[in-house]
Amino acid sequence: MFIGNGAWGASGTTIYYDNFRLIDTGAVPTAGPGAKITAVQFDARSGQISLSWDSVAGKTYAIDFTDSLGSWPQSLANNIAGVQGTTTFTGSVPNTALGFLRIRTLN
Repeated sequence: MFIGNGAWGASGTTIYYDNFRLIDTGAVPTAGPGAKITAVQFDARSGQISLSWDSVAGKTYAIDFTDSLGSWPQSLANNIAGVQGTTTFTGSVPNTALGFLRIRTLN
């Protein structure tokens, strides 16, 4: 919900918003047409994650990690060869209280 307090005059418009957060994810393409994560398994003790998604044969994917949206400073895996149907990545994630993953198409 936005609440705008502004001066609607002939010289222009100024609108003020309070408690608003805009998250820019970098406008990267999804993993493919209709990409959908189909399974996630996480073991907190070992930090291992298994991530499966709908994929396309011949595409190459990357998995990125961040603990705060707005930048993606860490790549967990690059050059994951996609297969027709479902591709799965298994690996470690950093030990943080909060984290986000994204799947990118490299080609």
